[in-house]
Amino acid sequence: MFKIIVSIVFLFTLGNSEIKILSKKNINKWLTYYYLNPQPKFTMDAIKIFSEQKALLRQKSLAPIGAFLSRVFEKNPDLVNNYINEFTRYSEQERKVFIFAIYYSNIHDKFYYIEKLSKTEKEKLMLQRMKTMKFMKIVDMNVISPITLDQHWGGFMASGDEVHIYRIIQALEYVDSKDGRKIMTGSAAKWSLISNAVQHKKVLEICKNAQKEVPDYLKKILNDVVSSAEEKLKNPGTGYLIIKTNAFFLINT
Repeated sequence: MFKIIVSIVFLFTLGNSEIKILSKKNINKWLTYYYLNPQPKFTMDAIKIFSEQKALLRQKSLAPIGAFLSRVFEKNPDLVNNYINEFTRYSEQERKVFIFAIYYSNIHDKFYYIEKLSKTEKEKLMLQRMKTMKFMKIVDMNVISPITLDQHWGGFMASGDEVHIYRIIQALEYVDSKDGRKIMTGSAAKWSLISNAVQHKKVLEICKNAQKEVPDYLKKILNDVVSSAEEKLKNPGTGYLIIKTNAFFLINT
């Protein structure tokens, strides 16, 4: 069953992060640690598993999975060229994820591929809007909502690009906001940084480096992120309880 991350995040042993065959049992590992050992050859297998688990039908999956795939397509445009006809066989909601991913991958002829995917009037209107929009890479977006937070985590898992993490760190300023929506975004950013700093050595290192660079109003919150993550690493259990956020997703089998 597909879930936004709300309960237990299990840690994987990464001695050898290479996966021989992608399955429902190891797709979380492939997805979460993709950037450590990119294996784009499994992308279509992953999409099929996502579809079987109904993940691509969930509205909340659009941002993280779409952003993840956008970074994979960006580095591997042949995936789009080779599988575009297969993408067209999916449902409209599932195709929306592919359209999102192709658009933000910014690959050559992206509008040609999106046009091939656009079967309904709604999709065709979306394509026309995309052609008139000022393009911005996901990595350049500020975290202003749980949606953009999801996008940055999806982008990071695919690329390991530290800029995604710095964008999330900047959102910590909302923790002390008087605006309810901003507080929710800032709190989600904080708890997602803690949980992912526990899972990803690179996230913890980036947070530690940022402690020296962030302005004073962020330093206390970021210090709490680092100390909380280090405390959890010193006292590991079978998993870590995470405050409910839209930070990322798991496919549970």
